[in-house]
Amino acid sequence: MGLCFRCEHRAAFLEKNIRPRFECGEIERSVHGCYMYKPVRPVILKKREGDKRPQFSGYLMSARSEYDGMPHMYLNVEELANGGSVLYWNFRK
Repeated sequence: MGLCFRCEHRAAFLEKNIRPRFECGEIERSVHGCYMYKPVRPVILKKREGDKRPQFSGYLMSARSEYDGMPHMYLNVEELANGGSVLYWNFRK
């Protein structure tokens, strides 16, 4: 599985045309090994004004959501027993 399609650096390139590595902007391809990988940051969503449907109720039934900012979060690294690692975002307290 390619890492680039799930990386914050690719998202930043697509939104702002910024790339720390050449590969980050090669949108038709993805690498399988990278020293810069960073999972995509979550965003704050709000329900579109006037939409009476529940925000998250499944396919075709949900209200439309809109971007409402970025939460203050930090990146965690969890090492697994099998030698792998998982990167995930945690809220700042």
